[in-house]
Amino acid sequence: MPPQPDPDLQSGLQFLRAGWFDRAEPLFRGALARHGERPDILHYLAVCLSQRGAVQEAEGLWRKAVAKDPSEPMLHYNLGLAARRLGHFDEAARRFRDTIRRAPTHVEARLALASIHMDQAKFAAAERELLEFVANVDRAIHDHKTETLKPLQARARNMLGYCLYRLGQHSAALEVLDMALVDAGEEPTRRGQILGDRALALSALGHHDEAIAEIGRALEIVPENAISNHALGYILLHAGRPSDAIPPIQKALQLDPTFGQAYATLASAQAAAGQTDRATETLGQTLARNPLDRDAVLQLSTLHIEHKRFDQAERTLEPYLKAVPRDPR
Repeated sequence: MPPQPDPDLQSGLQFLRAGWFDRAEPLFRGALARHGERPDILHYLAVCLSQRGAVQEAEGLWRKAVAKDPSEPMLHYNLGLAARRLGHFDEAARRFRDTIRRAPTHVEARLALASIHMDQAKFAAAERELLEFVANVDRAIHDHKTETLKPLQARARNMLGYCLYRLGQHSAALEVLDMALVDAGEEPTRRGQILGDRALALSALGHHDEAIAEIGRALEIVPENAISNHALGYILLHAGRPSDAIPPIQKALQLDPTFGQAYATLASAQAAAGQTDRATETLGQTLARNPLDRDAVLQLSTLHIEHKRFDQAERTLEPYLKAVPRDPR
């Protein structure tokens, strides 16, 4: 007789598909105890752990699963996602490349690899990945006469447009983002993101009034989006309106207290609005969370130097330079 299916695994998978991870986890632990470290059970349990925030433990399980079944792309991909969440960007990029080698059509791994490049400010590398990806999707849409890939193309072009903006190619970014808007159709979340990125490119070109109007349209669609609220503050700051910039940046931080870039923008707006003590406090809080935040160290020490507080600038730089003595900046 063939072996009977494990009832815990069957029930666990049903709970997993329903999103009831807390119910699925003990069932997978029971199956693991009975069957040993099978890659599929390790994977299911890692998904549950990851969903409840135990990312480090989940990463360990995915690492075991990959060691036992190195040919399975999904395991490499999930290990890459866990590594990224833990800030291990080089390993995450390697795992996504491993996924692509084993499954060249793995769309999410290709986009994740481009995202990792952007996380590391490697925008030229991200541009190369995204240009190839966009061309391949264009070809697939043309060859198969299908509109089903349009949302995927909107997402990829949105990423490419932002990448071009960060590379200083602002006019090219607008062209790509305009195509992304067409691909996105009426999907609200993607349209809001694209309009926000268009606003940043317009601001970079000096079209501040148009940029403010564009980010306003984005916020009509996604009013509670931290990135869009931060973008409004960033644009107002660079339009010479630092006092007006502070409230939307503060809202962005209320929506997402982990939004590191927003703290830097808030401090810049506070300093430009003459609120030097508040800017100093904001940057001090940033460094309390992460003493090796290079940009915050530079921003705070520069602020002290501008106000001739040289001893405080030295105290800001000293701990960082002890940890990273070869940093030329």
